[in-house]
Amino acid sequence: MAIAIQELIPVGVAGVIFTADPFNQNINKMIVEYTQDLGDSVVSCHKKPIIKVIEKAKINNLKSKFLKKLSKIALNLEGIFGNT
Repeated sequence: MAIAIQELIPVGVAGVIFTADPFNQNINKMIVEYTQDLGDSVVSCHKKPIIKVIEKAKINNLKSKFLKKLSKIALNLEGIFGNT
């Protein structure tokens, strides 16, 4: 068994990013699910997450600086840790 201990910090956005579409198994698309609040509001079903489907080849065309930066970080991590 493993236990993760994390320090809580003030947040404006919480969510998850998949560097491959887990629904269609498409490695050319990323899925970002987030909320502009703490993530517990999504987990407890009080809010629906904002869902964005991002084509990897078009990351530089994103208008949102936040999504562009987040997507590039995710792809960098995918390159380090792999996509399996």
